[in-house]
Amino acid sequence: MKDESSILGWINYLAGAPLRNYATYIPPVDITKNGCKAGKLVTFPQKIEAIACKVGDWKDPKVLLTSKDFLVMYKHSDYYWEESMAYLANPSYTEEHKKLAIYAMEFLDIDKYLTYLDRAYQLYTTGKLSASLLSTVICFDFLHYHRIVLSQNHRFYGQKIAVCLEKIMANPALPNEIALKIKKIVSGELLALWKKEPDQDGYNVYNHPFKFSKIIGEAEQELLAYYNGGFCDAFPNGDNLSDFIIILDHPSYYTSIGIEGTEDSANLFISMPRFSLEQRRLAIFAMHRLDVSAYAEFIRNVCSSYRGGNISPQMIEDLLCCFYDTGSSRLKYSFSIIDYKHPDLQRALDRLIEIPTLPCGLKTLARKVKNGTLATKEEMAYMEGYRQFRKTHFTLYETIPPRGG
Repeated sequence: MKDESSILGWINYLAGAPLRNYATYIPPVDITKNGCKAGKLVTFPQKIEAIACKVGDWKDPKVLLTSKDFLVMYKHSDYYWEESMAYLANPSYTEEHKKLAIYAMEFLDIDKYLTYLDRAYQLYTTGKLSASLLSTVICFDFLHYHRIVLSQNHRFYGQKIAVCLEKIMANPALPNEIALKIKKIVSGELLALWKKEPDQDGYNVYNHPFKFSKIIGEAEQELLAYYNGGFCDAFPNGDNLSDFIIILDHPSYYTSIGIEGTEDSANLFISMPRFSLEQRRLAIFAMHRLDVSAYAEFIRNVCSSYRGGNISPQMIEDLLCCFYDTGSSRLKYSFSIIDYKHPDLQRALDRLIEIPTLPCGLKTLARKVKNGTLATKEEMAYMEGYRQFRKTHFTLYETIPPRGG
């Protein structure tokens, strides 16, 4: 049996993380020198530093994928893009580090990517971003999957992309290198080249989030071992965190169908009897940080599954209140209750309450969410503060060893 202190499993992580007073939390200092343990909450610039420490000097950007922190950001870029934009605007950071921040955004939603590009162009025109970095933002050859290239002929997005690129092309001082790159994108030449030599192995491995059902299964095993007072050798050591934390940190990527089909959709996973009750309860808990509209949709899906006989009353309770203690600060509710007045959530809860076979106790619980009395005002305030804090502080997923000096 491993020493418990060497284990950074998701249970120990969650039991400790909410105990931090985020109002006074101080991120680790100089992680390039002092190192940093997996599980610490760090700023976006520190995430970039951690990636740089992991990959060292690199020429081929695919080397970046050997960093767990880069890979997580790459697969879930919508959670990081605003901080990445702010990073580009800060003159304190190096060109090489800014490239890391740009490469991590390749899978960014096309609307967000166009906003990202427009911001980069504004920085370029005011002398705050180099032509080389602007060229990188416009398009980089990584896994042959850049949104602008693949979406430029899309009937909805094509016009938006054209307008954005035309604005840049209209700059008379634009370097020839960037102008030629844009012409290759607009003409379809670059896409044709990519189709001849697609990096299919890279595309299939990296273009989807991590496998949901596998991670949930591993989380169940750790939970069972925790209940039994021990840890098995399969659990992560002190250099890594359980992948379950990745789902908790980025739930919106796991509500829809992934590369493995229904097993990678939390919405469908919870209604599949072939998965254990514990696994399906974990899947519900993993969605607690969804935004209010997404969580309302999740509740509606649970209602449908409950009517179909595939969801237990216990799982309905899990929707609204965590099934185990997450620490003295009591982050034990779905974060959607902070926005309990939101019409989407109100309608979803009405649908839940209207189910004739739902036990009265669960209807009472749902009504408390509807009227904002399930959690105390202090708990609600803490949850809102924690939610805002986590917009700028991110989990470090692998340990950075100290270098000294």
